[in-house]
Amino acid sequence: QLAASVADRFPDGTWFVPLATIRDPELLLPAIARAMDVTENPVRGPVEVLVAELAGKRALLVLDNLEQVLAGVRHVAELLRELPLLHVLATSRAPLRIAGEQEYPLHGLPVPIDVTGLSPIERATFADTAPRRPVTDVIGFEAVRLFLARSSAVKPGFQLTEANADDIAGIVAHLGGIPLAIELAAARIRFLTPAAIRARLDGRLDLPGTAMLDVPERQQPPRAGIAWSYELLDPPVRRMFTR
Repeated sequence: QLAASVADRFPDGTWFVPLATIRDPELLLPAIARAMDVTENPVRGPVEVLVAELAGKRALLVLDNLEQVLAGVRHVAELLRELPLLHVLATSRAPLRIAGEQEYPLHGLPVPIDVTGLSPIERATFADTAPRRPVTDVIGFEAVRLFLARSSAVKPGFQLTEANADDIAGIVAHLGGIPLAIELAAARIRFLTPAAIRARLDGRLDLPGTAMLDVPERQQPPRAGIAWSYELLDPPVRRMFTR
């Protein structure tokens, strides 16, 4: 969406480079070349090929999930040094630590207060701590609207009501407003009520019906997501968690 909104600033092209399936840092530049439909040259290195392709062009590369191949960031830095008109927009769980980098931390969506998780002192601070909150108090939060949209996709007709408003508010608050977590929780509406989902958030990682067939492994139910992140760790850190 961001790339689309600034497309007019990059008249020579914008390319999206998905890196979710790449683990080898040396495959970063070939992935960029494939996204740009640039043919590899057996006698020229990938940096040289891309520099020749992008020389003098005001272009944007969108590198998604760059944290998987952070060791390859040196190649990105080399491209930026050679191509002063090139811009890179990267999503990553870790900063790149290269010259000219501007970080934009992304936080969760705004969520209503989960009154059940408040201490007695906090309860006294907030005026609205009734066990049941009206629909109008929670519908204004984008995290709640996302939960409703994804829930209605798997259970047509599902609606926010006075009876489930507090549980839905508690679910999105417990998940910190993280969109992916909210989508995974909402997928359980096919089998469970909001109250049941809320009660299970601290329990089992996976429940029936949460798997999606057309999304990357990192966006599968929590157990698969944890496994995906675990596999990105260095062997000594893996051994520590195993122990």
